Amino acid sequence: MILKMSFKKVLLLPFCILFFINPREVLALDEGFYSTISYTIGEIGIEGLQYEEDQVVGEYTASVVGSRNIEYFTEDGYKRRKHDIAERVSVPPYSTVDVGYYWYNNTSETVNVEQIRLPVSRENVMRGDLSNIVSDNGFTQGLTFAQNIYRDGKFFDVEGVGLISSDMDTSPSNGVVITSFFVTPPVEITEYEINYREGSISQIYLHIKNNFGRGISNIRLNYKTVVDKILDFAPYEEKVLELYKHCTLEGGEINCGSMTIYVNNTSTQCIVYGSPFEHYLTRDSISLFNRIGDEWVVGAQTQPERESFCIQRIPYVYTTPDMIAYTEPQESELTQEEYWQELLNIPILPITSYAYDKFERLLTLLKPLGIDNLYIL
Repeated sequence: MILKMSFKKVLLLPFCILFFINPREVLALDEGFYSTISYTIGEIGIEGLQYEEDQVVGEYTASVVGSRNIEYFTEDGYKRRKHDIAERVSVPPYSTVDVGYYWYNNTSETVNVEQIRLPVSRENVMRGDLSNIVSDNGFTQGLTFAQNIYRDGKFFDVEGVGLISSDMDTSPSNGVVITSFFVTPPVEITEYEINYREGSISQIYLHIKNNFGRGISNIRLNYKTVVDKILDFAPYEEKVLELYKHCTLEGGEINCGSMTIYVNNTSTQCIVYGSPFEHYLTRDSISLFNRIGDEWVVGAQTQPERESFCIQRIPYVYTTPDMIAYTEPQESELTQEEYWQELLNIPILPITSYAYDKFERLLTLLKPLGIDNLYIL
């Protein structure tokens, strides 16, 4: 038997074993650079969306990110991320969750934060995974090594904030938004086909899809008393429904009205689980990494042991825009002049006067070739 292993894997194996047998308390760039993030509500909902406003939970970006610094979110010399401040939101779909970034450079040097890595799942993705509730903008799964700790799971890399001057003997700067997550509806109508029937109900084929890798049930699709269906979906399933509705035709536009989708269930995904107050060894307590030079630097870690950095989708009702289609314009018949012009590719002048005397026709027939004038005696 021949065993093959790459040189890279050979080097990583003892490194991983070292982490398992000798975990140590994490120091942020030798106690020099500190950072954390926040989850806040950016924009909420779209036209046609209904939801219970008292179910919306979380702070709004406008009142947090630009007016708060790292001291508001952390303790223990910027190392401990508080578990109950701007770290969870509950919103309907079609909303955005902004990620705020905060820092303190306690070194005498300018630090270049080239990249920021955001975990978007727990190490065990079955315990929490944002890709089950927000749009996947290029999430990747793998290990991230930083100082004396590492973290597994899905992550999302965003551009860093660049050069940060020393903050020694000064107050920390306020935060900035580094990216946003879009809360995706679990099911949505992706396309429709209309077979218009004048004076009767029209036939519509409706494509409706489960956007996520989890099954979902009790989705109600309704249009007044004409259409009322309860649907269940397997993971990523797309159904094609045959419906019949009254449609109108006006000026070449076919309007078949709207559809209403009722989703009464909720979904919550958390990507952090805190460490005990005694140490910072729980890898799931890491909520961000900073790329500085050749290494990843861990941000503040959440304490105590509880779920944190959560996004919840609340129940909602969504009425779609009207389903519109357009008839194909009929080609008008060509006139005789247009026909010959198109055939010969030359301009044909229209005939404005047409008169022909029978006697002149007779003279034309009697006129010998080559004679300009013919006189009749």
